[in-house]
Amino acid sequence: MILAAIVLAAGEGKRMKPLGASVPKVMLPILGKPVLDYVAISLIEAGIKSIILVVSPGSYRPVKKYFGTNFKGTDINYVVQEKQLGPAQALSQVVPKIESDYFLVQYGDSLADGNIAKAVIDVLSKTKAVDGVLATREVDDPERYGIVRYKQSFSTNKQSFSTNQNAKIVEIVEKPNRQKAPSNHAVIGTFILKTAAFKKAIGNIEFIYDREIFPAQYVLAQGGKMVSWKFNGKSVDVGKPADLFAAGLLLTQNTTKCIAFDADNTLYNTHQVAKFADLAAFKILADKTGIGVTEIYRRWRKIVDKIKDSKNPKERTRLNSYGILCQSLEVDKEIMKKMYQQFSKSIVNKISPTQNIKKILETLKHKKVVITEDFENLAEEKLKATGIYKYFDDIVTSKEVGTMKPSKKYYEKLLKSYQPEEILVVGDDYLKDLKIPSELGMQVLFFENEKSLEKLLQIRRSTLKRVGSLERIHIMGIAGAGASAIAGIAKNYGYWVSGCDLVPNSPYVKNLKVNIVAGHNPKHLDDVDMLIISPAVEKLDPQNGELQRARQLKIPMLTWQQFQGKFLQKDKFVICVAGAYGKSTTTAMISQILTDAGLDPTCEIGAKVQSWQSNFRVGKSKLGPQSEGRGPHGTEYYVCEGDEYNNNFLNYKPDIAIVLNVDWDHPDFFKSRKEVFDAYLKFIANIKPGGTLVVSNDPRTAKLAKSARQDINIIKVQDFGKLKLKIIGNFRKQNASYALTVAKILGVDPKQAKKSVENFGGTGRRLEYKGEISGIKFYDDYAVQPYTILKTASALKEELKDKKVLLVLEPHTFSRIKVFFDDFVRSLAESKVDQIYITDVYAAREKGDGKALSQKLASAVGIGAKYTGSLKQTAAYVRKYLNDFDVICSMGAGDIYKLYDLIRA
Repeated sequence: MILAAIVLAAGEGKRMKPLGASVPKVMLPILGKPVLDYVAISLIEAGIKSIILVVSPGSYRPVKKYFGTNFKGTDINYVVQEKQLGPAQALSQVVPKIESDYFLVQYGDSLADGNIAKAVIDVLSKTKAVDGVLATREVDDPERYGIVRYKQSFSTNKQSFSTNQNAKIVEIVEKPNRQKAPSNHAVIGTFILKTAAFKKAIGNIEFIYDREIFPAQYVLAQGGKMVSWKFNGKSVDVGKPADLFAAGLLLTQNTTKCIAFDADNTLYNTHQVAKFADLAAFKILADKTGIGVTEIYRRWRKIVDKIKDSKNPKERTRLNSYGILCQSLEVDKEIMKKMYQQFSKSIVNKISPTQNIKKILETLKHKKVVITEDFENLAEEKLKATGIYKYFDDIVTSKEVGTMKPSKKYYEKLLKSYQPEEILVVGDDYLKDLKIPSELGMQVLFFENEKSLEKLLQIRRSTLKRVGSLERIHIMGIAGAGASAIAGIAKNYGYWVSGCDLVPNSPYVKNLKVNIVAGHNPKHLDDVDMLIISPAVEKLDPQNGELQRARQLKIPMLTWQQFQGKFLQKDKFVICVAGAYGKSTTTAMISQILTDAGLDPTCEIGAKVQSWQSNFRVGKSKLGPQSEGRGPHGTEYYVCEGDEYNNNFLNYKPDIAIVLNVDWDHPDFFKSRKEVFDAYLKFIANIKPGGTLVVSNDPRTAKLAKSARQDINIIKVQDFGKLKLKIIGNFRKQNASYALTVAKILGVDPKQAKKSVENFGGTGRRLEYKGEISGIKFYDDYAVQPYTILKTASALKEELKDKKVLLVLEPHTFSRIKVFFDDFVRSLAESKVDQIYITDVYAAREKGDGKALSQKLASAVGIGAKYTGSLKQTAAYVRKYLNDFDVICSMGAGDIYKLYDLIRA
């Protein structure tokens, strides 16, 4: 059989650089020869005549030089992969040039016995109807397999790798840290794929880094059939999430007859509700002793910290820690029993299944066993409460085996019924859950977090309907401030994100690393699970082809605010900032405080945070004890803006809601102040039970607070004294006060919180300094309302004192200017700037005569204002009179931010 052989040797070798590797990864010497030498020899011994080496720009020269010298007479060609975007992308560069029916692939950094390629070819010759053959093998000889680091015998140069034949191998280099699964195995990257099948599978796919997928999955996605071949009869362990290839073999080929699940955190969210359950238990003790719940919790945590690493499993139980606590407070054991009963009851009432676990369990046809340290009754109650009890054939509890994990007894029980190689153990903590079964010979599947469970469902499908994450979402209008942030968060949460926009090159998507195309097209929805839209899309263009296509295909369609509230904020502790103005700065300040305090929040901001250079961040915070005895509703902080326009903020259910003001804006949606106030009433009604509302002493927000439910805690914004903010404007101290009030509620150290707001570097388009042109300083601001225009422009003038300031205003929307016309005139006339240029109205979602309305506004303001036409005309006018001013500030929510670049061009 004639085959094309491809060697993937373009890996960057990032983990090698800290070890002092001075040569490319594939050229690291093992016992005197580069890794790539062994790979080439194995292919030549298999009878392959022609080899294509896929190399990186950095490895091309040394690889070509070595093979040109040592492999004369062998037909070797080279393809340079400019960017390391994964094996499938590398093959996409090579396979179109291949004319043979099949091609064989070998990973360039995987050593293999000389006959493995030959043996895989032999398997294919007997099963010609299939589209591919995959080979796996355990690494059982570290001197022969894998990338190794070894001790030099004679050289004292520690920065180079010896090629001495007698060099002693001391460890496998490519291994994760202690929290990850050990590198005691590897996949031998040898496989054969049908050329035509692979060409079809990768058609029209744009490869980016986050789409790195094992090439066989592309073939499976098209309904291809694969045959696995286990070298010397052995399977490969699955020790870390990245080994999807090996896990796919285990599950797709149905060799695993039993799957054992570690219960907590892989089946249900015990860790999310345990704090709530503990506090409920401590309420019993508080009533008995008169000591506050918060203080009892603090004392109990001290006990837990002392016993958590005990080698005696029984000492680590809650019964024991509760018992020690009760003993220290001279309370009898009956109280301890009541506490544990309350804990169990609270857990069962609050527990919920891990996302998608039901779908996963329905898909897995194997026998399934629960392994849990809970007592049997509690384990059954948890399974029943989460609706997954019916999926399991057996439960192995701590009571049954007489101990708690980690213990061989759990797994020895399983071994009585199943052979070691027929059991797959799933867990989220390698050292705690998987080390022992791995040592006993079982396969293990290690999950870093709950979202990794989605990968289990993904790889189980014998023919994949889709390639990538479980949920593929497409975002229309992705270039906007809010939608772009949601795209970034969703991508980091495990969704496969694509997007489109009429103008796709906004600053918000500059570093998003998401596939974004210009315009709207129904084809964008091919193989999409959910369509996310900007509210303006459906309002302004309800007959859009993409929307119609989504309705035809019955693809769920949500606004990005609905998607954020329903999916991204699920099980999170949500902090939401609302108000007609000040939202972005306040939200960013709160986010900065929590980040600096080590609380690692996920944050969605309506503007770029200067210190992040992004309008979002993704965290994995775990909540600690809260002040004033208030426990959290989730396990991760999620901070966001609540935009009242279109009632978008009603999609959120905050734990803490901050209402900065209830001023009237967006007159195209809200027809009166009453409608605005009613919207805020609905917003605070969404606050979670026992949640908190933060308001000012303003009469309207005070009135709002009086309408809140009785269970909601009302907190007035506090005065934190003198603050030395880096950002311009005394009015920003009000934003800082709200942020510091939230910090106090959350128990953040007040000195640390104050330091955070004082060091806060601001947000994009909020008096953002853009640079200088001919010595003239340029600033840019987002203000669109009369009040914010007045405050912001005056603050800039006050900051710069005797400097001559030009304000270039782009009025935003016809409805806003018309309804609040007198307020705009008054604010612009009262602003302390030296001159005002007014451009055409930015229409946004509306229609009208932008020129006439702007001329009317400039005329009404008087001698200090001048109408200057379109944005381009205004830029030319500013350029002409540039030297008349010291400072120029562009202002508005439309395209005015482009002014600086237009003048500089």
